[in-house]
Amino acid sequence: MPNNYKSKKNIIITGGSSGIGQAVLLEYAHRGIDKTAYICGRNETRLQESKENLQKTQTECNAQVIDVSNSDTTRTWLKQCFEQHEIDVVIVNAGISGGTGTKADKISDFYQAEQNIIDINVQGALNTLYPALEYFEKQGHGHIVVVGSQAGYFPMPSAPAYASSKGFVMQYLLSLAPILKTKNIQASVIVPGFVESRITDQNNFPMPFFMSADKAARIIVDGLEKKRLIISFPWPMHFLMSFLQLLPNALIRNIFDQLPQKP
Repeated sequence: MPNNYKSKKNIIITGGSSGIGQAVLLEYAHRGIDKTAYICGRNETRLQESKENLQKTQTECNAQVIDVSNSDTTRTWLKQCFEQHEIDVVIVNAGISGGTGTKADKISDFYQAEQNIIDINVQGALNTLYPALEYFEKQGHGHIVVVGSQAGYFPMPSAPAYASSKGFVMQYLLSLAPILKTKNIQASVIVPGFVESRITDQNNFPMPFFMSADKAARIIVDGLEKKRLIISFPWPMHFLMSFLQLLPNALIRNIFDQLPQKP
């Protein structure tokens, strides 16, 4: 894509210090689409590294250590971003996973871990989503994006909080999309399979159709530039998940019960 000023965008992304978030920003930058990038994350070291990588591409980058589960801090940060520039795209990407499952000895042992996942993946998403939408409404335009997961299509016994949280954000934005369209706000839901990231680094089991973060970023940016509502990949995983949805629930449960537990 040519480095055309009219195509340049001011972008906000949560969880921009690693994985899909960092790869998407670099893909935007390499295409000459990035104008200004606002990124946040919880790890200052990784966040600074991501900022330095972006600055090498001549992209202006503002990085801030933010815990998106804190609504006041997140809203204040977004306010500062929107006051500095008219924002074109907000990507709600911050998310965590964890190892829980139905074979745990004590369910109570996992409560805090599950609560942390919900706090970041669900409450953190809402803490980002609504301030951004309020500013987009004032601007009269914008593109709001959430990052879900193929795991969000089913109640996964190997990752109940993660799968449920991703299913929530996917369905929530899809439900909002028709309303947002009347306000000239575009919505997109990214639904990746197994992609190279700090989350998948923790998996000690086979991951079918595993994809590098760079390749995933190319697919995502292509879809976002085309304003696609759902960006689901890789296609074999998407096809498999679509097929599974046609099966009886009892059979699906039997299949998922055979899956390995996350560590």
